[in-house]
Amino acid sequence: MSDINNENLLPNRIVDLFDKKTILVTGGSGFVGKVLIEKLLRSCTSLEKIYVIIRPKKGKTAEERLQTVLNGSLFDCVKKRYGPDIVKKVQAVPGDVSTPNLGLSLVNRRKLTEETEIIYHSAATVKFEEPLKSTVLLNVRGTKLMLELAKECKKLMVFSYISTAYCHEDQDIVFEKIYTPPADPHQIIALCEWLDDESLSVLTKRLRGRSVNNYTFSKALAETLVAEEMDNLPVIIQRPSAILPIWKEPIPGWTDNVNGPAGLFIGAGKGVIRTMYARPDIFIDCLPVDVVANALILSTACFCIYKKQRVFNLTASEETERMGVTTEKVLEMGRDIINNKVAFNTVLWYPNGSLKQCRIHHYFDFFFFQLVPALMVDAILFIIGSRPFLFKIQKRIWGGYQVLEYYANRKWNFDNECSKVARSFLEPAEKKMFKVDPEGFDSYDYFIQCTLACRRYIMKEPDEDIPAALRRMKMLRYLDMFCKTIFIVGLFYYLCRWVLGSDHLPIKLDLLSQPPNPNIAVGQFKPRWNLLRANWNEYQAEIDQNLGSLNTNMSPESVLSQLNHLIVSAAHNHIGKTKLIPRKTVPWWNVECAEALRKSKRAFNVWKRKKSQDSFIEFKKFRTQTRLIIKRAKQNSWMSFVSTLHSNTPTKAWSENNGVRFSVEKTKCICFSQKSGQLPPPLQLQGINLDYVPQAKFLGVLFDQHLSWKPHIDHLKATCLKILDLLKVLSHPIWGADTQILLRIYRTLLRPKLDYGAVAYSACRPRLLTPLITLQNSALRIALGAFRTSPVISLYSIAKEPPLLFRFKYLQLSFAANTSRNPSNPVLQHVFTDRLTILFDRKRHLIPPISIRLQQDLVTLGVPSFPAILPYEFATPPPWLIPALRPDTTLLQFPKTNTPASAIQTEFHTLQVTCSDSTFLYTDASKSVTGVVGSAVVGPSVRRLLRLPSPASVFTGELYALLQACKIITTMSASKYCICTDSLTSLSALRNIYSTNPLIMQIFEVWTMLSNSGKTVRFIFVPSHTGISGNEEADRAAKEAVESESAAEILLVPAPDAKSLFKQALIQKWQTDWTSTPTALQQIKPEVNCILPLPPDRRDQVVLTRLRLGHTRLTHGYLLNRTSPATC
Repeated sequence: MSDINNENLLPNRIVDLFDKKTILVTGGSGFVGKVLIEKLLRSCTSLEKIYVIIRPKKGKTAEERLQTVLNGSLFDCVKKRYGPDIVKKVQAVPGDVSTPNLGLSLVNRRKLTEETEIIYHSAATVKFEEPLKSTVLLNVRGTKLMLELAKECKKLMVFSYISTAYCHEDQDIVFEKIYTPPADPHQIIALCEWLDDESLSVLTKRLRGRSVNNYTFSKALAETLVAEEMDNLPVIIQRPSAILPIWKEPIPGWTDNVNGPAGLFIGAGKGVIRTMYARPDIFIDCLPVDVVANALILSTACFCIYKKQRVFNLTASEETERMGVTTEKVLEMGRDIINNKVAFNTVLWYPNGSLKQCRIHHYFDFFFFQLVPALMVDAILFIIGSRPFLFKIQKRIWGGYQVLEYYANRKWNFDNECSKVARSFLEPAEKKMFKVDPEGFDSYDYFIQCTLACRRYIMKEPDEDIPAALRRMKMLRYLDMFCKTIFIVGLFYYLCRWVLGSDHLPIKLDLLSQPPNPNIAVGQFKPRWNLLRANWNEYQAEIDQNLGSLNTNMSPESVLSQLNHLIVSAAHNHIGKTKLIPRKTVPWWNVECAEALRKSKRAFNVWKRKKSQDSFIEFKKFRTQTRLIIKRAKQNSWMSFVSTLHSNTPTKAWSENNGVRFSVEKTKCICFSQKSGQLPPPLQLQGINLDYVPQAKFLGVLFDQHLSWKPHIDHLKATCLKILDLLKVLSHPIWGADTQILLRIYRTLLRPKLDYGAVAYSACRPRLLTPLITLQNSALRIALGAFRTSPVISLYSIAKEPPLLFRFKYLQLSFAANTSRNPSNPVLQHVFTDRLTILFDRKRHLIPPISIRLQQDLVTLGVPSFPAILPYEFATPPPWLIPALRPDTTLLQFPKTNTPASAIQTEFHTLQVTCSDSTFLYTDASKSVTGVVGSAVVGPSVRRLLRLPSPASVFTGELYALLQACKIITTMSASKYCICTDSLTSLSALRNIYSTNPLIMQIFEVWTMLSNSGKTVRFIFVPSHTGISGNEEADRAAKEAVESESAAEILLVPAPDAKSLFKQALIQKWQTDWTSTPTALQQIKPEVNCILPLPPDRRDQVVLTRLRLGHTRLTHGYLLNRTSPATC
């Protein structure tokens, strides 16, 4: 707002702004609403009218309630100055902000939308202890409904939402900006509309989050709703602080309710409130209500004229501190005013309350000086036949304590710079008419006027009774002093008479300090008595037994020393102590870290207690120092640890120092040999001979000494039988689970157990795998509901589950492909070798190694050779140094199915215009019928063709083209490039910087190098076959690369492409076996990879499956019952 021109301001601009304007006010029957309406009528007399949404209540209509407000003493001044007809400009509109549609009729709503120009929304419940449902429906949903009404207003100039400065109480400094809400207001509204009060009361604290009470929580949510409409509506947010009675006009000290500070003042003045838990040095941020009304009008005018600031903090933090108005000063002024200036007529007791900084002290005083007297007075009233009332008042006061305790012990700093800038541009006449500055404010005179107004307008006590009230107050003061003296003397006598006349005099005890134990190192814990494992019976028996041996003829010190020795000795024998270090500390912890953390905690406790800006800065300073010290300690510890790791470090010493301790009892040896009766060599660990066992489990696999794998297969069978029992329970033919669900359970629970370690144990004798094959057959039969007579090959086909031996071959080939990704893997030289081929050709009775089994599997599946795998290499730039790659997918908003090609071409042309200084490259990939993949990169003076082998996928071809385009850019001199591709899958893959695909990692490496060299590369998605010339040319070049002799040959493919090749070969081999074996199912399912539909009911599924398999109870039941087949 610093650019506001003071010269353009006219003295009457605020009054002129409201000239002939129609204003809508909600909450007009509230404290702020009444004063705001009165101020508008008195200062802006030329306004058209003021509509007030007011609800019928207590048998009164909206008009009657508004008339009651206008007949109050607050409006006497304006009626006296301008005549009684001035209040006729205020018109009631029946409605209820907390109800749907604001409770407005269609006629009234139409009238408001056509005439309203300025809206002040102040309707809210200010009760902190109000239930969440009613609070949200009025404060939050009401604001949402008012915003919807504002959208319909045709002449709207400004929507002013009156919030509170304390709705973001978790912030130490509240700035004039929008804050993140504690919850989603729309979800909270829906939740409150759906649940009842009882259910919401259980969830209230969890829903509120960081908010202290329902009132501030709802105000924060409502601010979010207003902020969401700032782009659509001329809305502003005004946050007044705590509101006090009127300061100057129209009636000094006027107030009409006991909510807020006025209630505390009356309660303390009548002796009902005698204690409060609050810090005496807190500066109270509060404003008189007439100042708030003037500030609301000023900020509204400021926004309407300049359209700058949207949030105004209407606070007085600096003025309050400058005048030194603390809680303690307010208490002293109030005590002096009540005792010497203005007193109330009816007083319970002499008002001499005080502030407590100790919560226990506060609770003590509340119980003895507020609650107990209230109960006594209520008991007397009940006895004499009157109605008790003080206990209910004390309950309300206790609820107020719980709410105000948070605010009375914390200090907030409010940034009201925008409000001060708007205030500084007021002309002298406007400053007098709309007074918002503290000039001339005398806090003592102000509180005298507040006390007088409380007597007149709330307590209805005439001013003539003040001298008599002061005399009664003087008498109560003497009576209070007398009672306190009697109480203190009586208490002193009661406590001292137990000492003065007794032989049990108080004894002063001194703790004799013991020298520190030199055996306890720095950072270790001192040993403590292990009380949880103490044997108290034996402990007591030993003490009773040794008490008789005490020599009482010695000096008291000697007897005491013997007694101490007796007790400690018995404790050592039957209680014991804990170890010096109950838990292992982190290796980097040292004395400096402990001292820094101790200082940080101490500074935090100081800030938590004082809540001052200086203590907060001190706490942040110590916290930063602590973080730096801990970070440095970790670095030094790691450097020290790494420096001990070298070739000369003994393995035993390293393992003992770093916690890797080998257990002799758990360490076993196994000697692998095909021969029996051999004596294994003796092995020792820590000087102890290790035991040899015939089998041992390692990583979940049982190894036996002959490597026959029979123990592992037996263990695997026993484990899988339990899962098979689960399938049997769920597979009832009538009410059982769905067939697909059962097959999914098989693939989730049973098949992974068979797959784990299959690369190793599948090398066993074929007869040992028979139990596992039977397990698979049984699981499929149970899932399908088939009979045991059903052909196994038909079960595989209808379940779309390949035979177990085929799957083992696929797992071996996949293992080889994964191993090939890492050239440094030591297993690689054993997987791909032919040095043992001649040996195992001669000894065919031996189990061949994996290298020979792989060649046999390739021949079985019809794969001519193992494809060359693209190695996986760690990217040169680490992931945290790779710039974020965000492909441009703007053209994805125009689907080809419902968008003309010309429209897509126009959008792409627009995109080219925005990148007119960039060089465009186009990439594409294509796959021929023979499986060969071609890739191409085309552009200005660029045409690069690539040909990939048949195992490669189109996705791999697209990635090769993108990589080649990036490499081409490294040789070009321009600074900006655009790479266009029609492969959305490739661009999506580039978003993952942690991808393990070698091609993507190479693209990241080249792209990072280009970014570091100052070149900008942008990846753009273009739809294919939409007439974009560059993309069409790249498509033709990719198809040409399949047959072109000039295309560069690429031999390496990623491991996933090789796995896809193996999977296709496995399915083809399975299809061949299926075609060569005639079954009943083959007629309706010629391909193993197709899916036959099933009905939703389990019984129908089982019946249909049995019919498809050709094995039903009618046709093959004789095999199950062991009877002769039926004859026709």
